[in-house]
Amino acid sequence: FNNGLPDYVIMGLMTLQLNDEDVEDLTLIFQMANALTFIMIDRLLGGKGEYKDSDRDFTEIEVSIMHSIIGSMSKMLKEPWANYVDLEPKLRGIETNSRVVSAVGYDDTMMICIFEVLIGETKTMITICMPALQLDEIMQKYTQQTVRSSRRFNQEKEDLRLANIKSGVVNSALDVTAVLGEVSVDMFDIINLQVNDIIPLGKSIDSNVAIRIGGRLWFDGKLGTMNSNKAIRIEHVLRALNND
Repeated sequence: FNNGLPDYVIMGLMTLQLNDEDVEDLTLIFQMANALTFIMIDRLLGGKGEYKDSDRDFTEIEVSIMHSIIGSMSKMLKEPWANYVDLEPKLRGIETNSRVVSAVGYDDTMMICIFEVLIGETKTMITICMPALQLDEIMQKYTQQTVRSSRRFNQEKEDLRLANIKSGVVNSALDVTAVLGEVSVDMFDIINLQVNDIIPLGKSIDSNVAIRIGGRLWFDGKLGTMNSNKAIRIEHVLRALNND
């Protein structure tokens, strides 16, 4: 990772201090591309976010500015890790020479995360480098605890999700249709239908009427009247039976 960096670079050495005595704190390297660094410095000092020479050493003022910026960024690492571990991110310091950084052993396997940053027409990167074995140790310790915790609260989350869905659809309008009967008729017969013609529905007059909601069969019942209006008394719930 160090060999792929220029001689002059802004690197923040961060420690993810875990609130657990059994787990060693995780150290990571937060590196910003020089183009992004100079753009941010120029904007913060009143410029337009322009830079000309990104291959030079940084002044003390520039390092101080970036120390403040990366220090603020380090605090933002607490939230995305909160579902897995309780930690307190802290910026240990800023290095401008990648060759002298020795935060981890040279033989350690590292995990590198690269984030692409687009400012105006300039495309740059932010890179985070951390030891994979140390990260794996942390995740193994907390994964089982997290799984148990998620299972314990799954039912509560599911009940809350269903309650939110019900509250959202409770005032929705649906078409309720009572189907007296259905029959297939040739187009020729349809064209020649006249007043007082009879179409047999193939159902007994005492048969239940199908009740469809939103085009799907939900209930059946008896056709009648109530307060001088046509009405249907529901007798069977069919939706749960046929799982339509």
